[in-house]
Amino acid sequence: MKDIMTTMQASVFKALRSIGIQEDVASDAAVSLAKRDADVIDLKSDMRLLKWMLGFVLAFQPLVVSSLFGLWLKQGDFAVQMATLTTQMANQSSQIANISTQIASISTQLANQSAQISAIAAKIH
Repeated sequence: MKDIMTTMQASVFKALRSIGIQEDVASDAAVSLAKRDADVIDLKSDMRLLKWMLGFVLAFQPLVVSSLFGLWLKQGDFAVQMATLTTQMANQSSQIANISTQIASISTQLANQSAQISAIAAKIH
């Protein structure tokens, strides 16, 4: 993957130089684009993992709830079981909130990178 990034970086640099962009600006733009591409790949990988984690949690929630309901019926201690279920659901809600926060952070990072690319593009033009 690093060879592809280096090749892409060199290609961008050559393209920018061929249209008369100063060497330092062309170099900075090529490096920024390569970093952005690497960051996007990392973010996509993280997003894929977060989606799987969220899907797993959501898929097994009915199983957890139905298991807890079965325990309620067996033990007869509904107040304790209700508190346990409430705590577990609060924990799962907290996990979902954490995932949402991570997704928001990733979106912010993408927006920042997009702004950097726009700034570089503005320098080029």
